[in-house]
Amino acid sequence: MLPRWDTRHTNIKYFLGSVMALCPEIVKPKKGRGRPPKHPIKEYAALIAVKEEEKATLRKAETDYSEEICSERVDHSVIHYWEKKLEDVYTAFARRISQLLSKLTRPLFKIIDSTKFATWKQKDVEFHTLTAITKKTVFPASVFFGSVSPSKAVSGVLPKGKGELMCDRWYDDNKALGIMFESGYTPIVKPNSGRYHGHWRRKARKIYYRDEIHYHQRGRGESPYGSLTNFYGNRLHTRLISTTRTRIAARIVDYLIRLYIRA
Repeated sequence: MLPRWDTRHTNIKYFLGSVMALCPEIVKPKKGRGRPPKHPIKEYAALIAVKEEEKATLRKAETDYSEEICSERVDHSVIHYWEKKLEDVYTAFARRISQLLSKLTRPLFKIIDSTKFATWKQKDVEFHTLTAITKKTVFPASVFFGSVSPSKAVSGVLPKGKGELMCDRWYDDNKALGIMFESGYTPIVKPNSGRYHGHWRRKARKIYYRDEIHYHQRGRGESPYGSLTNFYGNRLHTRLISTTRTRIAARIVDYLIRLYIRA
């Protein structure tokens, strides 16, 4: 894996080439109101990813990057329109890159955690991540947006898999624990002192008390949040929740692409 000070993982040409190579093809909807997109949706996704990586404004993305990516100048209003539409594209993109990283780095265990970033209007946007811990690095393997119940958060962020899965006491929910077990994981979840009942909870607590020392590694799951905050800040200059979610997801994709280039 390339060291942090190697400049190749911050080179915009390497970055753009990786985005275009790894971004999944997005099929245009057959029916719907309005004109079809002028350019492939993949190109809009790449343009927004580069914009976030370079911490650029919409107008700078229009003038400096749109011609290189889309072969012609794309108005900043069009770029903003797609910023409101591509949340699902970036969450799928993040899972795709994380699968490649998992093959290269072989995760030791995984952690589910959540955090909140603020918008320009001081509205918090919460998102949950599945973070993979390896010997070489730490990276978010999946992301799910929403201030929802533990079971819905776990269902949204957790793909099928195996190995140990650590969570804090907020995720000590019988239904959420059942989803973890049924997805193939061995959950090590901090017990919530106010919750007692349920088949899956009793099963999970036996595992926790057996591996309580190992649970102390759960703090490593905070690392991607710190990296995102240090690089981009934790307050976005946005007003719409949909735009905020897309930009957060794009930043997570950018973080993963830099790790992929290093790996």
